[in-house]
Amino acid sequence: MTFDQLSLLLLCLVLTIFLVANRAPIDLIAVLGLLVATFLGLVPAERAFSGFASAAVVTMVAVFFLSAAMRSSGANEACGNLIFKISQGKRAAALLLTVLMAAFVSAFMNNVAAVALLLPGTITLSRRLGLAPAQLLLPMSFGAVLGGMCTLMGTPPNLIASDILMAQGLEPFGTSDFFSSGIFALLAGGLILLLLGPKLLPKMDDRITSSANPELEKLYELFQRAYAIRIPPGSALIGRSLYEIGASAALDAQVVAVIRESESVLAPLPEFRFRAEDLVILGGEQDDLILLKNFASFEAVNNLSTLNPSFSSFTGALITLKSTESNWDLGRLSSFGAESSIIPLFIRRLGKTIRWQASELLASDEILVLGSKDALDQLRQSQSLEVDLFQSEIHDFVSRSVFAFKISDSSPEGVLRACALLKQRLGISLLALQREEKLIDVEQRAVEPQQGDVLLFLGEGEKIKQLKDLLSVEAVEKLPVFHLESGNIGISEIVLSPRSKLVGQSLSELNFRERYGFRVLSLWRDGRPLFQGLASESLKFGDALLLHGPRQHLELLRDDPDFLVLSTNSISTVVPWKIATVALAAALLILLPLLNITSIQFAAVIAACFVCCCGTVKVSDAYRQIEWRVVFFTAALLPLSYAIEKTGLAMFLSDQLKLVLGAQAASPYLIVISLGLISSLISQLLDGPVAVILVAPIAISLAKSFGLHPEPIVLMVAQAASVTFLFPISHKAHLLVLGPGAYRTRDFFKIGLLVSIASFIA
Repeated sequence: MTFDQLSLLLLCLVLTIFLVANRAPIDLIAVLGLLVATFLGLVPAERAFSGFASAAVVTMVAVFFLSAAMRSSGANEACGNLIFKISQGKRAAALLLTVLMAAFVSAFMNNVAAVALLLPGTITLSRRLGLAPAQLLLPMSFGAVLGGMCTLMGTPPNLIASDILMAQGLEPFGTSDFFSSGIFALLAGGLILLLLGPKLLPKMDDRITSSANPELEKLYELFQRAYAIRIPPGSALIGRSLYEIGASAALDAQVVAVIRESESVLAPLPEFRFRAEDLVILGGEQDDLILLKNFASFEAVNNLSTLNPSFSSFTGALITLKSTESNWDLGRLSSFGAESSIIPLFIRRLGKTIRWQASELLASDEILVLGSKDALDQLRQSQSLEVDLFQSEIHDFVSRSVFAFKISDSSPEGVLRACALLKQRLGISLLALQREEKLIDVEQRAVEPQQGDVLLFLGEGEKIKQLKDLLSVEAVEKLPVFHLESGNIGISEIVLSPRSKLVGQSLSELNFRERYGFRVLSLWRDGRPLFQGLASESLKFGDALLLHGPRQHLELLRDDPDFLVLSTNSISTVVPWKIATVALAAALLILLPLLNITSIQFAAVIAACFVCCCGTVKVSDAYRQIEWRVVFFTAALLPLSYAIEKTGLAMFLSDQLKLVLGAQAASPYLIVISLGLISSLISQLLDGPVAVILVAPIAISLAKSFGLHPEPIVLMVAQAASVTFLFPISHKAHLLVLGPGAYRTRDFFKIGLLVSIASFIA
């Protein structure tokens, strides 16, 4: 193996590791890999950005214009209506037509774009049929992937395989070259979905009720988590607004409704003000309220010097190790407890201040403490510690951020668990416990609080006051009858779109409530609903969000390219003339290359220009629908296929594969099956384009060494790269339906394995 071959192989392995780890955007990983390959001389500088002008990338961008035009025409609703009309309400017929419709649409556009287009309409169809969405969404996603295998422009692996053939001086694939193999894969996979899908996929029929959105309310377990409180006369909440009381932060709960006399206020706005005798419906854990109610009866201690005589002389200090060559000694750290009148507050690390956590200390950390002057003077005598005292503003800090409450209840229960909630929700930490004029470190001693003890806290005093005001309510044993929906308020469900730039951001960072006017009641992830800590939860692709708020605000979400609205409250308008222009553009895309009038990329550009010139879609809207991350990812990786062939790495790896296959390698079927399995395996873990870029050059080299035509072998590599049905992560289209369908990984595997085997054999 030459130096260039070894360098390229190592580069491919590094890129694979980064792609599997998913720690950075895939387009950035691909571009960086291209730059490294160019710097090492593996890819000539003049070819470094040739991928951006390749037929595959040009066709891909143009096809995104066509998908944008379909969305603008209301084709998603039209497809659902057509299926419902033809099937005449029969579930088996609707399932078959859903798979075929997804396959047909996906044959002329990107698989993910096809699923995103059909997703809302498929959910609407399932509700009209009385089916759980899970019965149709996964078959629709699988059908889209199978349909993409039938045409050249249907999926990136097919386009890339054709581009690689052309780059190596071979005849590229034509428009219809994939049809014969793709249609058999579609028929085989579709048969599995039709026969076994209804049995293997979640039914959840028992969850359907007479509500407007029955499966959402049941699926997300909304009423199991709802509880009510009453605002009694004299409560500190009377006259206060919803924004002022901060219930969401303290209780990690959402105010979903307020019942006032005979009136119900659904999804109250932040400026809504409470009155006496209001019944407030909260979505959250009632146990949290019961735990925190302990603090409602605790007595505030205003003069902290009464806790301990030395407290009036407490000062601040910064403690560091004199030598950072040794780590902090845990025995020494235990002396930083309340018993020694030294209370650790924060850790300073690399210019940042974090809360005290002894188990996470590094040698270079600095510890900010409060303590009596005598205790700190004793600490300064240590041979290994540096103690810098600072007096300025320390008393102001104590009066502002250190506060105490005396336990007056004769039998306090769950106080420490309530303190843990305070730390988690409001950032208020329990520093120590005062008992008989002695400060006790609760964490070190594991002491249970009792009547007469005083709890010493660090945090914002305003937050604890806000909490005490919030707890001036009465619990209601039985949840009153109420409805989550009315004429203008409803429940909606959305997912992140394939092009969403919000992945990795939290709802609080997005100011979601203020921007869109909806509360997020729950988040569906990994087959179950999440309720706690939603504001700080980082969003992931495939998440489904359950919203509660004004129906008219759904238009804001529909116009936002970062979201797909799944709710039937938001139905696009079917525009017949736009659908006609889209159909004509699709005909141009098929017929022009088929009749040898022009190439596939020119036909795609002509179709894209046609829908824009006809006014079917605005150019600006079409650009927003392009999945630029996939475009850059593909364009950046294409030159690597040239490098794999030019450096001789493809020939080297094909020789190694010949040794593995042995004498039987003369059989074309064994070669096709082996390379197909390798391509499918890579695409399951990484992505279809990656599989083709890595395997296609090896396939061409192996075919030439045996005197075989490379085209059918490369075609198999491209088709096998689309056999991605085992896991939700195998294809982005599957991630789109993961949340709305409430699927688990095993749902994909048990039917995906059968579809994979059937389509691969076909």
